[in-house]
Amino acid sequence: MTHGNETESLRRGRMLRRGVPASQSPRGDGTPASGSDHGQMKRPAYLNRSLEELDGQRWGDPPADSTYLITTVLQLRRKPVGEVSTEDFRILIGQQVGLPWLVPLALQQLRRDPLAQGDFYPGDLLGAVLRVNAEFWAANPALAHQVHAVLDLLPDPPRPLPADVERFRAQAPTDQRSQRRGATDGGRRRRGRRG
Repeated sequence: MTHGNETESLRRGRMLRRGVPASQSPRGDGTPASGSDHGQMKRPAYLNRSLEELDGQRWGDPPADSTYLITTVLQLRRKPVGEVSTEDFRILIGQQVGLPWLVPLALQQLRRDPLAQGDFYPGDLLGAVLRVNAEFWAANPALAHQVHAVLDLLPDPPRPLPADVERFRAQAPTDQRSQRRGATDGGRRRRGRRG
């Protein structure tokens, strides 16, 4: 094996540990497209692919006695990620499934509507994102920063989100701006003074 092949093999191994096969990532480097607020983006090709296609794992059909949740997750893994609804995002992200591809897409929706609602309550999608495991946020600090930006749009999140917001802020990476905010102001920006 040549040095170039070893380097490529190591890179692919790192990407797989992060949950994104390099060969199947939208950028080709193992990272999902996180979107941009600047200008129009071309629709990434991975939006036409299912989670099964993206992660290369076939979980099979649900057993006959499966719960609604298991059946739904298995069905949603076969749906193109570009066709996933708010409720589908809530379910899959809530089950920690397909996070490298779904969290960036959910964040695009949450930037437009922080209280995007699936089948439960206003903000249930945000609640699912806030409950994503700490390891994911540690491995994806840029996405964590995007969540902090969404939270900045909600100075007073409705119930039951405050507990999730508090837990997320305690565990997820922050940028310098978020670190400068005092814990006493709940992350709210002070108006009237520019610094």
